[in-house]
Amino acid sequence: MQISRGFAAPGFEAVLDLFESLLADDERYSAQVAAYHHGVRVVDLHGGPHLAADSITGAYSCSKGVAAMVVALLVQDGLLDLDRPVAHYWPEFGQYGKDQLLVREALSHQAGVMGVEGGFALDEFTTPQAAARLAATRPAWRPGSCFGYHAITIGILMEELCRRVAGEALQSLYDTRIRLPFGVDFFLGCRSSWMAATGMSFTTPTRSSPGWIHSAWKGSMATRQ
Repeated sequence: MQISRGFAAPGFEAVLDLFESLLADDERYSAQVAAYHHGVRVVDLHGGPHLAADSITGAYSCSKGVAAMVVALLVQDGLLDLDRPVAHYWPEFGQYGKDQLLVREALSHQAGVMGVEGGFALDEFTTPQAAARLAATRPAWRPGSCFGYHAITIGILMEELCRRVAGEALQSLYDTRIRLPFGVDFFLGCRSSWMAATGMSFTTPTRSSPGWIHSAWKGSMATRQ
């Protein structure tokens, strides 16, 4: 008897079998999975005590690709040129040799600013204060010469570019240009009322505690071009 809810189309039974085994192995396990093949939904499953079909879950770094779609729209609109320096739009960013870093290089994790001393508080990420602290940071390498995953700060870079060229927050642009017009059930930022309705919660780390936000920067790896 199937313990999950939903379906797997013929040919994708192995996905259902694996999902069922995960649920059976741990009564606390909860998950959702959906897959499309040539534009057709072939898997749509959910199960476990903590998730329903429409529960909102954290997307983590998947949000980077969605945010990049917003930036791509600004390029399409002619507001943002990938081959101009970031400092052309954001003059304060041009400190400590970052003045020649191109937008395309910043968006491809070559800026060398994976974090700031002391780390960021979780509620600071989408604020002008976070952008100001990042702009004042000395890069870990010559900007544009290396790649290093900006796991924490790429969102701050994209957010501030949106503010500078469109005068609007990235989240707001996403809502008005993508989420609402196309009815997309994906959110950049989550209102507290939505979190309460779906049982989501998290603890905001303080800058005084080490936390993974600062540790991730300290442990980042750089790769030469």
